[in-house]
Amino acid sequence: NPKAAVVVDEMVAPLKNKVVTIEGTVEVLTTGVKETTTKIYHKYVGVEGSTSPQAQQSINTPRVILKITPKKIETLDTTH
Repeated sequence: NPKAAVVVDEMVAPLKNKVVTIEGTVEVLTTGVKETTTKIYHKYVGVEGSTSPQAQQSINTPRVILKITPKKIETLDTTH
């Protein structure tokens, strides 16, 4: 079943939320995963941080990328 949904919900305070919901179809990518993971590490921990043993173990862990093509995007902001 290629259908997928992602919800990101940030609770700012009780009864105050910021929410985004994405619904669509998902494609499983198996190529370019290590390169993408490395780019993510470079962005968040820097090139030096990505050379640590822990980072290298994570970068080299077999995984896939789930690419979602959105069909519907909704947002909600109850902080106002």
